[in-house]
Amino acid sequence: MGEALRRLRDRLAEPLFPLRIPGADDAQRACSEISRQIDDYVLPRLARLDAPLLAVVGGSTGSGKSTLVNALAGRTVSPAGVLRPTTRSPVLICGEGDEAWFADDRVLPSLPRSRGEVTDATEDEGILHLVRCDTLPVGLAVVDAPDFDSVVEPNRELAVQLLAAADLWLFVTTAARYADAVPWSFLHTARDRGVAVAVVIDRCPEGSRQEASEHLAQLLHARGLGDAPFFVLPEVERGELLGEEAIASLRGWLAHVASDDEARQTLVRETLDGAIDSFGERLIPVTRVAEQQDEIVAELLSVVDEASAVAGQGVDNATLDGSLVRGDVLTRWRELVGSGEMVRAVHAGATSTQVTELRAAFAEGVQAMLLAHAAQLVEHVSGRWAQGSAGEAVLAGAPDDPRRVSAELTASVRDVVNGWQDRVTQLVHEASSDDGSPTPDYDAVVLGLILVLVTVTPVGAATGTEVAVARSATRASRKLLESIFGGEAVRRHAATVRRDLQGETHGLLEAEAERYRDLLRRTQVPDNGADRLREVQFGLDAARR
Repeated sequence: MGEALRRLRDRLAEPLFPLRIPGADDAQRACSEISRQIDDYVLPRLARLDAPLLAVVGGSTGSGKSTLVNALAGRTVSPAGVLRPTTRSPVLICGEGDEAWFADDRVLPSLPRSRGEVTDATEDEGILHLVRCDTLPVGLAVVDAPDFDSVVEPNRELAVQLLAAADLWLFVTTAARYADAVPWSFLHTARDRGVAVAVVIDRCPEGSRQEASEHLAQLLHARGLGDAPFFVLPEVERGELLGEEAIASLRGWLAHVASDDEARQTLVRETLDGAIDSFGERLIPVTRVAEQQDEIVAELLSVVDEASAVAGQGVDNATLDGSLVRGDVLTRWRELVGSGEMVRAVHAGATSTQVTELRAAFAEGVQAMLLAHAAQLVEHVSGRWAQGSAGEAVLAGAPDDPRRVSAELTASVRDVVNGWQDRVTQLVHEASSDDGSPTPDYDAVVLGLILVLVTVTPVGAATGTEVAVARSATRASRKLLESIFGGEAVRRHAATVRRDLQGETHGLLEAEAERYRDLLRRTQVPDNGADRLREVQFGLDAARR
């Protein structure tokens, strides 16, 4: 059981909801509360069922919590007032024999300790003040918690933390406010978690005690808390201690549950079981949010995959439909073929200026085509991601501008295209003789350029003036290549050249797409977060069975 609880605690302590989605903050808060409760209460109580009971006094601002704790202590250990230090510094009172149990970090390990009564000079936020008090029975400690409706959020969080670490909740409210919604929301939480609870009505005028008692009993019964004991305390002047007679009934009940073995075991086991049972119910909405987050992550990644596939297909089409051989490239190619310069350059053994310019113009066309498809990929992903709050937040956390093509791709595209052209040159250089040895009779740069142009220009292209010109240049160029290498070799080399170009361009586009996957990874969204939550819950269920 302990190991299963620790696994659940560790999983819930992780940042499970880094995406900005509805319910994420509440889900992360619930995970933190459960994880903390396992450390603060469940594991320590499982390890020592006979440890002293911890009763936490909770209530709204001005309800009289400190007044009650001081009365139980028989002296002022927690100053009461409109601005009470206890709103920030909880006070724990217990007998000398129980002090060691709370002095170390076995219970509430995240709270530092201090000894002695709280004063204005000793008050510190988040410090648990331990006060020895011989008026409490052995086996019982009482904590004066911060206001659970405090205007200061850390105070409210500390109140929730202390209540989650309690074997018993003592809820204090006033005769004027005991029917308010805020106290009852906490009482409902106690009921749902199976926590032992007692209700104290403070400052009740003498003539109203009977009426308040009957009304409170009806309210408790109607809300499923009919078994909860309740106590009505009289009014006293601010700063005065409640008399022993006023708290005698409450003190007697606390002594009973602390000293009677059967009552004590029943209370501890019901609260402990209730706490563990509540985890599953409290994690239902958490798991739903995790499922939504998993779906959003899958959708964001799907957008990236879709954009990458579309861009890749666009590049592939450009290597097949002749779009790379248009405008200035086509004009220069036609002039070389028509003037016979292409044939002369092949046999000259030295690349002419015209060939060099055509090669450079074609390379620039390939670069422009690739950057255009990369820009479409970026626009598609960033545009779709920005439509949702989660995707927009991920984009906002990017180290560079995710709505523009990366500087890395822009810087590397020229080198990639030039490197591809150089490999084509090397291919024809090695293939220009049957035995594989280079032959100086042919210019490999020119042959490589011709092979590239033939490769990316379809013979059976659609009609049109530009296409017709390209088809004519292609046929003449292919005929020249086939005279040198043979028809089958030209087809084989063309396929190799196209695959190499497509592979290089796909690699660049995939690196661009990977930018967005990296952005998601940077948010540290857990893989299959909902399944990971279910896994530790199933482990706890199995351990309990």
